[in-house]
Amino acid sequence: MKNMLSSIILLVGLTIISCGPSEAEIKQKQIEIEKAKADSIAQVIELKRLRDERDKAIADSVAQVYEAELKAKESSPSELKKDLITIERENPMRYLDIKYDLDFKLIGMKDVIKGRIINKATLARYKDIELEIKCYSKTKTLIKTLRKTVYEYVQPRSSKNFQYKFKSGKNTKTISVRIIRAKSV
Repeated sequence: MKNMLSSIILLVGLTIISCGPSEAEIKQKQIEIEKAKADSIAQVIELKRLRDERDKAIADSVAQVYEAELKAKESSPSELKKDLITIERENPMRYLDIKYDLDFKLIGMKDVIKGRIINKATLARYKDIELEIKCYSKTKTLIKTLRKTVYEYVQPRSSKNFQYKFKSGKNTKTISVRIIRAKSV
């Protein structure tokens, strides 16, 4: 009986040993774990590289802003004034605005546009401001386009009144006016 019990214990022990993973399976699992670790490390390295690129881009942007501020601080008032007037002269449409009212014609008379051109520039003055007048029908169809020029100087931070009489056409229901160009002085 003792022998039989020893044989059973030996048989159970061998069965337990043979039920576990083989050496090859253990080795394969270790290789997979090492590969996963390597992939994780590669991802961490890539993430660090991307963060470094982002940080460099932010640093470059900050440096550009700093340089611009430094240049502005180093510029004399006359240089800043010169820069401002150059910008205003090159961009008259940014600094000119128009306000107007319409008096529609009575039978046989002309329509009248009364308005003013406003110069919002600090230093630049403008002249020969060209207006575009568009006449539309009840269905918003363009009937007529006119161009008129206001041959006046408009000083900085001031306005100039204008008035035009014209025939818009019998089917005109609405009129729009806008500035399309101006000369800087």
